[in-house]
Amino acid sequence: MAVRIQRFEVWSCVLLVALVVITALIVRARLDGVGAPVECLTPWIFPDVVYDAARCDPLNEAFFRISRDEAGLVMTAMYAVPLVVGLLLGVGLVGREIEGGTAPTVWALAGSRRRWLAGRLVPILVILVVLLAFAAIATDLLAAARVPWQLARPSFDDAGLHGPGVVARGFAAFGLALAVGAWSGRMLPTILLSALLALFLGIGGHFLLDTWVEANAHEIAVPSWFNGEYDGGKFIGEFYLLPDGSEVSRINIGARVPAGVDPDAWVAQLPVVAIGVHAPDYPGWVATEIAVFGAFGLVWLAATFVIVERRRPF
Repeated sequence: MAVRIQRFEVWSCVLLVALVVITALIVRARLDGVGAPVECLTPWIFPDVVYDAARCDPLNEAFFRISRDEAGLVMTAMYAVPLVVGLLLGVGLVGREIEGGTAPTVWALAGSRRRWLAGRLVPILVILVVLLAFAAIATDLLAAARVPWQLARPSFDDAGLHGPGVVARGFAAFGLALAVGAWSGRMLPTILLSALLALFLGIGGHFLLDTWVEANAHEIAVPSWFNGEYDGGKFIGEFYLLPDGSEVSRINIGARVPAGVDPDAWVAQLPVVAIGVHAPDYPGWVATEIAVFGAFGLVWLAATFVIVERRRPF
């Protein structure tokens, strides 16, 4: 019954996710089809390999054009896809019954509002998880294809746009829309308010990543544009390491130059360290992403049960 009532929303989500999955797999195949060896894409990682410009330049250009234009478009869409799927499946699940005036009847026939709501929730939640799992896997494959020099190690380049976090974000949006619908009982206000709150949810995901990186930052290898090392990281700054062990930013290093020495020569001999996170830290971010968005969704689901239990049926 829940699926039949929600058939328009369910099929809309199926078509949306199918479009994303098929596009992601096609773009992944196009990236693989370029056949660019890693040394052509990131020659700085292989200082002992002679860069063959005649062979590598066309491959390099083709690979990064597809990665930038086509894969970038898919990943940009993933900012919205889990939120849209969650909203579509959640806004009308309870709100439509209240707005249509059928809530008193179905609640009376069910005998328990909680049992009625649980019966509605389970099949839709299964559909939500299955659909977003397909999107998460397809975009995970695409994200890995964009950074073949990582050799299957995770990268923070597209963090939050692929993998298990996609399902958690969709679940959070679903719980939010469900609770708003149960509280409002009117579809149009529910859609507008849920969309606005989901926008803040998406923005919050961006700040969550930045906050997590700053909280978990540590000394890492200086990224590739400094010394040729890179490990899928997200760095937040680089510092000069002074002989006494202290770290000084590039802005403040001038004030630390000893008197009577050549500033440029003195600074040039100082080692440079970077602060941030890298590939081995990625599982920690995924766990945090799932925990935060999953808890957010669970709170709104619990609130929905409370609202439905106490709500007057009109």
